[in-house]
Parts: sequence; structure tokens; C-alpha cells
Amino acid sequence: MWEKIESFLFDILGLLVPGIVLILGVAFSYFSLISSDSWYYLTQKVNNESIIVINHISILLERFNGGNFLIIIIFLILLGYLLGHIVKVFSKIYYGACIIIFDNGIIELLKYIWASIKKSVKDTFRDYKQFIDSRPFFEQRYKLKKMLKFENKFFKVTFIFVRNIFKFISEIFSEALTFKVDSYEPANEKLVSEVVGLINQKYEVDFPKKWYSVYKLSKTIITHENLKSLGDTFLAKYNLYRSLSFISFLNIVLTCVLYFFLSEYLNPYANILGPLLLIIHLLFLFTFHEKYKRYFKLCGNETLIALFYFFKKQQ
Repeated sequence: MWEKIESFLFDILGLLVPGIVLILGVAFSYFSLISSDSWYYLTQKVNNESIIVINHISILLERFNGGNFLIIIIFLILLGYLLGHIVKVFSKIYYGACIIIFDNGIIELLKYIWASIKKSVKDTFRDYKQFIDSRPFFEQRYKLKKMLKFENKFFKVTFIFVRNIFKFISEIFSEALTFKVDSYEPANEKLVSEVVGLINQKYEVDFPKKWYSVYKLSKTIITHENLKSLGDTFLAKYNLYRSLSFISFLNIVLTCVLYFFLSEYLNPYANILGPLLLIIHLLFLFTFHEKYKRYFKLCGNETLIALFYFFKKQQ
């Protein structure tokens, strides 16, 4: 019974919710920017009589009452559920493409540029300090020499403060542009080899050290041994947040297209609403992106610890 409930909740979180959010998000972004005249022109442009589906939907909306409310809700649920499948599949493609573009491309390039700049600055500063040390003029002027070499307390404290601020900002920036997720928390990485070793020892196989293989075996053992685990919950959540992250990206694209390329169709407040919507969608993108990565690692940790506990208990 519980397995059926879990499966139902998985479908709700992983498919229906993203589908509904996609419908609502796109509609909200579109109708927040588009002008009423443009919408009226669009509805007149589409000949409702020639498209049966649009014709029936229009009739339902025009005759909206308590009687057809249930029909509309069922239609939205079915549409959201179907769209959820599309979102789930394309969110995987989206993250795969982003790993190639950002993790294996832009991030590596930025790291190389930063390493080059850092080395150049260090070499220049070292040469500068050597120049100060080599001047006889500064031998009897210790305080001046220390100040010019930025070795007094004020410069040290200021440097540490600026460095920490820059490090904090760069870490956030790097985190936002990093799409490849670690399978486990760094502290649990060493458990992978130990768990796989226990699997090989117990079943006399050469078990792969892949995340999905470990997860599936853990799921099977958890089910048959009636072990309590949050692995399925974390799995559903990371699928949900990956889909929501992708939806936020789609809303950003839609907002940019409307704001920059279709400005003649927008309402008078679009100059304010456009940037505001863009900021909101960017915040959602970053939030869901971070939560996806967090729950992906939690899912891996949960299944890994469950396996470790099971095999140690058997010994």
C-alpha cells in the first residue's frame, strides 16, 4: 500500500506539479507583459470556427460556471501531467547541455584566466617587494618600507576583508554556473569503495561504482528488507527541482523574447515589469538549481548509508 502511495506522490511531485507550474508560469509571464490590445488582436486573428479544439475551449470559458468548472480542472490536470513528462525529459537534456557549456567550457576557461591573472599579480607584487627591499633609501625608513610593501596591519586587515568578500561572491557565481552534481557528500565518498567491496564480497560479483547501480541495489534491499529510508523522497524532490529549474529558464527566455524583440506588443508598464519578472525568474532559477543539486546528493547519501548499514548489520 505504501509503495502505491509513494508512486502516486512521485508522479505528483515529478510530473503534475512541474506541468501545472509550467502552465501558470508561462501564462503569468506572458499576460504580465502583453497588452490587452495585442491579446484582443491575437484572439481575433485566430479563427476559432476553423479549429474545433479552440472553439470548444472558448465556449467553455465563455460559459464558465460551477457545472463546467470540474471539466476545466480535469483538463488542466491532464494537460499538466502530460506537460510534466515533457518537462522532465527536457530538463535532463537542459542540464546535460549546461554541463557541456558551463562546467566543461566556460567554468574551465574562467578558471584558466583567473589562474593566469592570479599568477601575474603575484609575480608583479613579488617583483615590487624585491624592488623595495633592494633600495638603500628604505633601509633606515622601516615604517615607510612596511607601508609601501603593504605589510602594516591596516593593509592586511583590508586585504583579508576584500579577499573574503571576493571569494564569497565568486563561490556563489561558480555555484550558479555549475551544473554537474557530486553523487555524494565529500565526507561520504570514501564509503563508496567500502560499500562496493562489501557487495562484491557478499554476492561474489564485480559491482560497478556508479551512482545509479548503487541506488538501484539499495532500493531493492530497502524494499525487501523493509528498511526505512528517505531515498525515494529525495529522488522525487530532486526531479521536481530540476524540472522547476528548467521551467524558470524557459520563463527567462520567454520574458527576454517578449521584452527585447516584441516590445511593440507589450503594455505601458512593461519597462518596469520586464526587468522585475526577469529578476524573479533568475531568483527562482538559482533557488531551484541549488535545491536540485542538494537533494541529488542527499538521495545518493541516503541510499549509500542504507547499504552500508545493511551490510554491516549482516556481519
